[in-house]
Amino acid sequence: MNQLAIFIEGEKLDNLGEILLSFIIRNKINCVDVAEITFSEKSTEHKPFPNFNSYLFRAGSRIAIHIDYNVKRPPVFDGIIKHEEIHFDSQNNTYLKLFCKSSKPAIKVSNINSILKTDTPSKLQLTYGRNIMSFSLAIPKEPSSKTVDWLQGYLICQGTTDAKINSLIKLNGLGTRMLSYAYISGIEHQIENGGWVIRLEIGKPHNARLNE
Repeated sequence: MNQLAIFIEGEKLDNLGEILLSFIIRNKINCVDVAEITFSEKSTEHKPFPNFNSYLFRAGSRIAIHIDYNVKRPPVFDGIIKHEEIHFDSQNNTYLKLFCKSSKPAIKVSNINSILKTDTPSKLQLTYGRNIMSFSLAIPKEPSSKTVDWLQGYLICQGTTDAKINSLIKLNGLGTRMLSYAYISGIEHQIENGGWVIRLEIGKPHNARLNE
């Protein structure tokens, strides 16, 4: 992905395509964002675990992840490295894992209906048969809003930064039993082997009340 960029202590990782194996960013209502990044180590007898021994890949270092870096969007993750792990597996692969925590406070929601703006949905629209890769949704017995269906579950689609938590997403092509909009309570960005997908958590977030 030529638009992916990672900065540690303000320094851009130039060899990202060679060392990045995967990363996951989790963004959920009432939770601080976290990220888990896995790098190949290319460890040798004379230069063991070069990334782990670098001055950059250390707990306490600031880290920013840009997915649409070429279009100058804000980072999808901005925080610090909390801790590291080094691994060596049975196939003689060595790799480094970074566990990171966002510097931004969690988006707190205690009463969804008091703040939900049905006229300002997410920019993203998903259509069954077109850009929904997979989904699992529990359908409520009766809709709890005239405009929003409180479906509970998840949808997976191609990676994008247009989806936002604490917003509505428009769903198309799911038939007449479902209303047009669902509530996004969590987003998980996953990049592995050059592919980028997002998992959208749909429905009432943990510890949030739904009052009519």
